[in-house]
Amino acid sequence: MKLSTRLNLIIGSTLAVFWGLAVVIGIFIQNYHTDEIVKDQAVHTANSVMNGLNLLMLNNEMDKSEFLLQQSNKLEGMRDIYTIRSKHINEVFNRPLNFKEPKDEKEKLVLEKGEIFSERIQGSRGPEIRIIVPYIAKTDRLGINCLGCHRVKEGQVLGALNMVMSIEKEEEFTAKLKYVFFILAVIGVSLVVGIIYYATNKMINLPLNKLVDTLQHVSSGDLTVSLKPHGVTGELRELYHSMNRTIQSFRESLKELSYSSNELRNSSKSLSESADLILSN
Repeated sequence: MKLSTRLNLIIGSTLAVFWGLAVVIGIFIQNYHTDEIVKDQAVHTANSVMNGLNLLMLNNEMDKSEFLLQQSNKLEGMRDIYTIRSKHINEVFNRPLNFKEPKDEKEKLVLEKGEIFSERIQGSRGPEIRIIVPYIAKTDRLGINCLGCHRVKEGQVLGALNMVMSIEKEEEFTAKLKYVFFILAVIGVSLVVGIIYYATNKMINLPLNKLVDTLQHVSSGDLTVSLKPHGVTGELRELYHSMNRTIQSFRESLKELSYSSNELRNSSKSLSESADLILSN
């Protein structure tokens, strides 16, 4: 396998790995961004529902709370919107302790820690995110003092709002983004490998081939050849000059050897003639 081919394989494989990692990281960031956007929408929805419930409570119309939740469930891309109440609130308002109690461990965990919970699920309508947003008592929650009505300490979890939001459109966008990333990665790797192949072929492969051809001529006894360093750079250029000097040195050595051989023949001829002359006398 040629040197340039091996270099292309190594560099191409390295680029493919790095580009693959870049695609994976890009998709991960996109998914994270999607989750954060959906969380923001969920918090906004939870605040809207809370404001509606507060208004009903102030007007002594809490019997209409279920109607409010039903209307909220009609929002596009949303379902399973319902409130969860903590035992503290049920005690304050003389409700049974199991009134709108948590339905599963995830809802209980939200009431205990007061942190937003979210998870991706596969619903009948497609990919969705279930989000549980806690309601925490504050002296100023969107302009309302929760402590005055609920008679609890600040920071106490009053309840939560469960909702399921569709992310089908976001997933479709992510799928298209994966395809675009993949195409760009293939084009990018192919383009870079093509450029490297052209560069290595011109700068390494062709000069080495010329060097090999010259060495073959020299090994067969042809010392008339020489290497032209035009367009050759770096160490190969130095190698060309060194090879040319070596060939020139061989030529000069052969010339000297030929001259010495001629001198030797002439001396031998002169000695032979002298010997013949001596013998003839």
